[in-house]
Amino acid sequence: MFVSRLNADGSTDPTFGGGDGLVDIDFFGDFDAAAAVATRYWAAGTILLALWAYWSGALLPLRFYPVLVNVAFLTVFAYSLIVPPSTIERLARLQGPNLPPAAIAYTRKVTQVWCGFFVLNGAIALYTALFSSMALWSFYNGFLAYLLMGILFAGEYCARCYFKRRYGSTAQSA
Repeated sequence: MFVSRLNADGSTDPTFGGGDGLVDIDFFGDFDAAAAVATRYWAAGTILLALWAYWSGALLPLRFYPVLVNVAFLTVFAYSLIVPPSTIERLARLQGPNLPPAAIAYTRKVTQVWCGFFVLNGAIALYTALFSSMALWSFYNGFLAYLLMGILFAGEYCARCYFKRRYGSTAQSA
């Protein structure tokens, strides 16, 4: 997959990527095995939940979908901590391929934070699927979980800005 940054006139930005304005993203690289497994299990789980709901005529199986999504993301992010580079480091390298050691350590910590979020969010999603009303399940999984993700994104953005100011231009890609 390629990503391109365009100038206002529609031409590719030569300061992006390898000078041609393009970045060839081999996002998964050595990570293919974990991503393939997570995707395969996510797809199989989704199909099984849908079939279970269809055959039983119940909505309970569909309430497990947010749990399944959190497990899939946790699998990908956690595996990247075992087999570096971390998921967040891969995303940071899209801005610039040369990350200093401090930025690599920072991206690893951010990946760990996201793993914690997926564990907590998945546990709450599981609890609401099993023990709460449809209204509470819908409120948490359809609104509050996304609000919490947005707060985490915003908090990480503020932390990243602080990190870049503290470590200067050598960490601009983090």
